[in-house]
Amino acid sequence: FNNIECVFLTGVDVISDLLVKDMSLIRYVKDAGLVLFVWGEGCNDKETILQLKENQVDGIIYDRY
Repeated sequence: FNNIECVFLTGVDVISDLLVKDMSLIRYVKDAGLVLFVWGEGCNDKETILQLKENQVDGIIYDRY
């Protein structure tokens, strides 16, 4: 995430495993004014989805069963 301001991104798409290990990354991205989408196996878990929503990610990409 160190080069976000340098490349003029409007948002990022991050694998859920990274965020579950360190939820402070969500605040880092949001404080930078970026949109945050999350994907990965963790997004298929109801508890993880609730945790990500509570931490105000903008979108969650998951497999529909």
